[in-house]
Amino acid sequence: DRLEVLPGVAVEGSLLDAEAVGVRCRHHERGPRKLHEDPDRLRLPMVRDGEQWREVTWAEYAEHVGRYWSDRGGNRAQGKLIGWLLISDPPHQSSKQLQEALHMSAGTISSNIRVLEQIGLVERVTFPRDRASYYRMATDGWEYLLDEKRIGMAGLRKIVDEGHGVLSDAPPEQHRRMEQLAELLDFMDVEMAALARRWHARKETR
Repeated sequence: DRLEVLPGVAVEGSLLDAEAVGVRCRHHERGPRKLHEDPDRLRLPMVRDGEQWREVTWAEYAEHVGRYWSDRGGNRAQGKLIGWLLISDPPHQSSKQLQEALHMSAGTISSNIRVLEQIGLVERVTFPRDRASYYRMATDGWEYLLDEKRIGMAGLRKIVDEGHGVLSDAPPEQHRRMEQLAELLDFMDVEMAALARRWHARKETR
């Protein structure tokens, strides 16, 4: 997927940020109604589709993120929850609000929100004199992506070690394919560590 979120600004692939689907809106003032509850659809996100700007509803945006998440090996329901929580107004949403917005059952919401909490993408919040629990995107939740990459590389490192063990009596040239992967992993280890340091340094300057 390639979306131009503003004229001259293109995004490749990832739609995991509200900006990445071009939240470009038409504004009309009509009281304090929540934007995604507006029956007249007076304010809609817009995405670049070829040479045209195309309007999408809040629910369509969530569905789009769900498809993105699923296409990359994730759970579609979790992707839809992420999509909704990226743009919802207010940012925190109750289970009931999520059920109504995304047409999911209480059980589906509960089980998938729990997974998103466990990996740190979503956090639970509560308010005084309100018995409901609410959910929102975690402040630094997207650092999960860095952690996931490091875990994946650690798994590949084990594969390389096991491969060398299997080939212990083989001639050196037969180890070359393993060595190529090991070389790439060494490079990625260094670069990912440097990337994490730069990211944390950037956060300190916010």
